[in-house]
Amino acid sequence: SISSTATNNIVQNPGAETGDLTSWSTNGVSWITSSCCDHNHTGDYGFTPFYAPITYYAGYIKQTFSNPVAHDGSITFWQKWGSNFEVDVTYQNGTVFTQSYDSVGSTYTQRTLGISTDEDVSIIQFETTADTGTTTSVDDIVLNSHTYARCCGDDGVNDDFFNGTLAVDAT
Repeated sequence: SISSTATNNIVQNPGAETGDLTSWSTNGVSWITSSCCDHNHTGDYGFTPFYAPITYYAGYIKQTFSNPVAHDGSITFWQKWGSNFEVDVTYQNGTVFTQSYDSVGSTYTQRTLGISTDEDVSIIQFETTADTGTTTSVDDIVLNSHTYARCCGDDGVNDDFFNGTLAVDAT
């Protein structure tokens, strides 16, 4: 069975509190964790694109799930600043759903992306899609579902279901 304790989170390092990109992959010089400049919503760290003076580079952070991950739920996260920002959800069948977001200014705003499909989620990705003069900060990523990650019994049949929150930022 699955429990909702912090040790069983599906989204690992959801608020960058390891101080690095543990459990996330990125494309080169793209996203970093930051403890300065108000990049964190809660805790000590948050995710933000790598930047040099004036230019914030396009790129992504993503987390890939090796086991089937819940469908029919939502992804919530907190976003600050940003333009040319999107969230991509890749399902096990290879279908990608993309949601674009406008800038929210200098105050963190909670975003919710609904997931309603018969397919399980295999990848979530947060992306800046163009080099810009503004940054995006993301923190406290939660994957919430109504029909949870499935566990297989010895017969290989998906037979255990769980309802609740899969990930929390335990700060």
